[in-house]
Amino acid sequence: MSHRGIKITAQRREERRKQAEERQKLYDALTLQQKLDKLPFDGAKRQRARFEAQQIKAAKQAQSSQQAQQVAATKEVSIKNNK
Repeated sequence: MSHRGIKITAQRREERRKQAEERQKLYDALTLQQKLDKLPFDGAKRQRARFEAQQIKAAKQAQSSQQAQQVAATKEVSIKNNK
């Protein structure tokens, strides 16, 4: 029995768990920017900082992968030119 005097049956707990899993799936499908937009403007400082750090990390990884692709393309061109 809960503190409000309402019995919480196993069935009701199962329903709430399924609903929570659905909400979590929807939330996980959001992008980092969408998650940031959902946060309250004047609160959730730690969560906002965490998401912003993840965005910066993702941007750095994207930049390094672009540089790696450019280097690989340059090597291919130089190999073709040397033949």
